[in-house]
Amino acid sequence: ISAKQWLMAMWQRFLSLVFVIHLSIVSGVHHFRWGAWIDRQSGIANSLETSRCHVASRSIPDNTICHVFSQYPVWLSRRTISFGLMQAKETQHGGTNVRILFGDALRFGRHEVLPSVRTASQTKRSVSIPMVGGFMVGSNSTGHLEFSLIQGRNGVELETRIASGYRPSLTGAPPVNKLRACAYRCSQSLVHAYVMWRFHCYVEAELARRLY
Repeated sequence: ISAKQWLMAMWQRFLSLVFVIHLSIVSGVHHFRWGAWIDRQSGIANSLETSRCHVASRSIPDNTICHVFSQYPVWLSRRTISFGLMQAKETQHGGTNVRILFGDALRFGRHEVLPSVRTASQTKRSVSIPMVGGFMVGSNSTGHLEFSLIQGRNGVELETRIASGYRPSLTGAPPVNKLRACAYRCSQSLVHAYVMWRFHCYVEAELARRLY
């Protein structure tokens, strides 16, 4: 390993450590956890964020869950989240384009309610929102965001993830070299984790408001 590669790895770990410590301090009551990774060979990026939701573990209507999760693209354009830099515009086909300054950063398709997954100990209800375009989405990308609410014996948990083939434009065409992978992990993936922490907080507050 060269000195440059070693320095890049140490810088990446330092940024990740600072970010984790920050979230641990400001979101300790939510038990927010996150992880992000990218497959350098295929260029596909994934992430997973989970948190404990402090709402009563009772029946939450399906339409409430669907409404709260499906608001994510519009929620992104809130001034408190994007500092007024983003604007959301609904499309004719039920999707939402999120525009920032000079173009569409993300174009979302119509949300889809996924089949509930029930086991003896928990019930998982999910909503999927496809990422169909925008300058943050690379070519041949088929990714979507998946939002889940899990109710079980241990209470209520929120889970969000990037799944199913998202290729960020920041990393370029695969295979992704170490420099581009490091650039993604040290920038866009950290911003995504921060945004998802904010969204987890919003979902918890919104569910509490609608249930009480």
